[in-house]
Amino acid sequence: MPVGVLEVIVWTCVGLFVGVVLLGFAALVGWWHPRDEETGKWLKRSVVFPLVGGVVGFATLEFGSGRDTPPPPEPNPTVLPTSSPSPFMPTGTPTPSPSPTATDAPADPAPLAEACTVSVPQSLTTWAQEQLGEPPAFGCAEDQTYPTCLDPLRQRSRPEISSAAARECGDALAEFRRAYIAPVYGAKATYQVNLDNAEAALRLRMSEEAVTRYDYVTAEISRMNGREWDGFVAIDRQSRQDMRACQDERRCLDD
Repeated sequence: MPVGVLEVIVWTCVGLFVGVVLLGFAALVGWWHPRDEETGKWLKRSVVFPLVGGVVGFATLEFGSGRDTPPPPEPNPTVLPTSSPSPFMPTGTPTPSPSPTATDAPADPAPLAEACTVSVPQSLTTWAQEQLGEPPAFGCAEDQTYPTCLDPLRQRSRPEISSAAARECGDALAEFRRAYIAPVYGAKATYQVNLDNAEAALRLRMSEEAVTRYDYVTAEISRMNGREWDGFVAIDRQSRQDMRACQDERRCLDD
């Protein structure tokens, strides 16, 4: 397209736009009343108001208080050349003062290691691992530190407990359950089946070794539903109730 024709088209569009804007301002201040009321509303809503808003926004951005203007970059520190040692200064290398030698303190044994494992007779370790799998430790959750966020919150009234604090404590309780409650149920389900299968296979007790294994299996079956299991179930129930109290409108209060 020739350059002259393109310029005519551009200036025609500019003139039409300016004319529409002028008509919109005239309708806005009441100098001109279009016959069609909808036309006047369209000029104000679609032309005048957006144009005024854009101009005001641009002016605010350009001529504002300058609070959003990034600070000038700090000058890079000038690195001074290292001066050569003075001939009047001693040139010997100073002897560093001896630092105390850190002695390797003996590592403290994990206080909860025994609570998170179940002892197996040494003579049955290999067989139990292959035939039964890892025995679930019910005492691990009981000996773990229960989330400490709960008691301080329950010493307050409900208006004094923020929803954020209650939600954070609920997350801590949920993490406690994921780490020490949920894995035990999964391990117990598989372990219980293996115990039942081993008990059926060893029931005849044809050898002294079979008798030893059978006694161990029956003892483990009793442990699966004994006092340790009852204690674990109590912690499961309590932690679930506390977690739900922190996740709903009670804000960790148990009333």
